[in-house]
Amino acid sequence: MDGISQETTAQLNTALTWVLAATLIVALAGVVYVSLTPGAEADPYTEFYISGPDGNASDYPTDLSPGETGELVGGITNNEHQSMTYTVVLMLDNESVTERTVEMADGETWEGELRFTPEETGVKQLDILLYTGANPNLDDEPYRTLELEVDVSESN
Repeated sequence: MDGISQETTAQLNTALTWVLAATLIVALAGVVYVSLTPGAEADPYTEFYISGPDGNASDYPTDLSPGETGELVGGITNNEHQSMTYTVVLMLDNESVTERTVEMADGETWEGELRFTPEETGVKQLDILLYTGANPNLDDEPYRTLELEVDVSESN
């Protein structure tokens, strides 16, 4: 006898059809489950950034004259899965020059002007610190930190 009989071939085709149908049902059930089940929440985090006065990541106030006010835009996005209170502190050579407290709902973004005015010449370190809560203890470690070097000279 040459090969497999027609009856055996028909039985094999029927079995393969049932296996394929079962595989498709399991795959469809998996897709439905994944689409209807909420995913795991991302770890909580806070975005903290600065931009120049035009809103771009350029034109930072890095060259100023004594008494000239530097302006930049600070931004916070709350992704902590809860309402948060943040305090932004600008420190110029370890001296607090500006503080701003912001209350935010989860998922909310805040942007606001931050200003500082150096009075003396020299290369100054501007630290933009983010604390959680109002009235932070500036001796505590900030939640987030950004830095900018500012050259203050008479020729600017």
